[in-house]
Amino acid sequence: MTKRTYGFQIIEDNRYGTDYIQCRLVVREDNAESPINPRSGAESAIWDAPKRFDGYGFDGFVLDGFVSEMSGTLSFIAFGPEFRDVFAADARCVAAMYKTMQRATKAMLRAEAHDPGDIYTAVAKALGLSFAVRKIENRNGGSDYRDHRWMWMSVEEGRNALRRMIVKATAPKEAA
Repeated sequence: MTKRTYGFQIIEDNRYGTDYIQCRLVVREDNAESPINPRSGAESAIWDAPKRFDGYGFDGFVLDGFVSEMSGTLSFIAFGPEFRDVFAADARCVAAMYKTMQRATKAMLRAEAHDPGDIYTAVAKALGLSFAVRKIENRNGGSDYRDHRWMWMSVEEGRNALRRMIVKATAPKEAA
């Protein structure tokens, strides 16, 4: 039977001239070299998801924030749970997404998490995530997960990497 573990892929992205940092929920099967996306709809123990994830909606679940300049200071803002790039959702899928969002939100409130690193940790713990991963090299120019090399980390190492990325993204930029 396939063993599925869950974690966050930490992504630096520039959208429309704005720096974003996103933690996207991904799956690793049997210690594969690359992650995969979660199932659309909902995770199911019938299809080899761990029983504790039965009925949760992980497809498109992210922690997403961006760098904004306010009064001449760069700040990382709006980091929190949301669903992105979900192209279709029926009633079962929406119920699973709601169940996931409710669990993440309750964990953040319980932990009094406001800092992005604390939010990341509270949500990862609440959802039972066991790893973080970053894309470090595109091996052959492709866009599939298998076309890249990956750096696998513990949840704690992922939190620290996220914090370092935020410090770098909000550092004053050199004039060109």
